Amino acid sequence: MPRQPSIQEIEHGGDIHLATLEARNRILRQPLGLRLTEEDTRGEQSQRHFVILDHGRPLAGVVARATEPGEVRLRQMWVEPDLAGMGLGRALLEGVLARLASEGIGQVVLHARKPVLGFYQKCGFREEGPEFTEVGIPHRRMRRQLNPERQSPGCHR
Repeated sequence: MPRQPSIQEIEHGGDIHLATLEARNRILRQPLGLRLTEEDTRGEQSQRHFVILDHGRPLAGVVARATEPGEVRLRQMWVEPDLAGMGLGRALLEGVLARLASEGIGQVVLHARKPVLGFYQKCGFREEGPEFTEVGIPHRRMRRQLNPERQSPGCHR
């Protein structure tokens, strides 16, 4: 794990992006008996891809898609399983939220898998709407307001 994780925005279609697709498939889909499909990644060339790298190897990542002016949806956040619990997810989310806030984004939404609701709540996200099923498992829609002048984009420990 890198000593001080550095969040980088990567180019769609490059070698690092291809490695993130493999990780997303392995970490997010295969345990559910699924695979990452073309439909799952449709339109990603116009979305933003953020990662934490260690010697060129992606350790964690997330995709950000503008949904309307001033709002972004985060999707398919992942951390290498052997590094879970070491703060990489928190560092990635804090870094991406800080960058989005600095760019004037005011709202961030996501669909959280039920087992990680607490993580996102500690990071300032609030549940909205009923539980729903996505990729065969329970999720909740969550939202966080970003305001760089009044609110730190950090997470509570």
